[in-house]
Amino acid sequence: PKSSSPAEEKERRKAAFKVDQTSMLKGTYPFNPKFAQKYRIKGTLGEGSFGFVMLAVSTTSGPEVAVKFAHREKIPADQWVVDAQHGMIPREVHILSRLDHPNIIRLLDYYADVRYVYVVTECH
Repeated sequence: PKSSSPAEEKERRKAAFKVDQTSMLKGTYPFNPKFAQKYRIKGTLGEGSFGFVMLAVSTTSGPEVAVKFAHREKIPADQWVVDAQHGMIPREVHILSRLDHPNIIRLLDYYADVRYVYVVTECH
């Protein structure tokens, strides 16, 4: 079989992300159950090579949040660390969970499923 060019692979990945975003907006994506209890997806904020960011609202407290859905297989092996509370997590989550500064967006929650890690942050 013919191997994909980098451009073809990028287009394939974007198409897969679009399918997932659409199912998330429709409420048919199989979210992590704890995330699904706490948040409702409202729209897409942006996309990148590792995943996409969506606008969500808390079902309990109401404020809008940003949720970064990073595709697990796109996160390099050296960017995972062991966390006492969550087990293996992306280094970004590990660092954000320890920061408290007015100029750095605050990590609110972290979830994962078989395909994505979800990084829930303040929405500014």
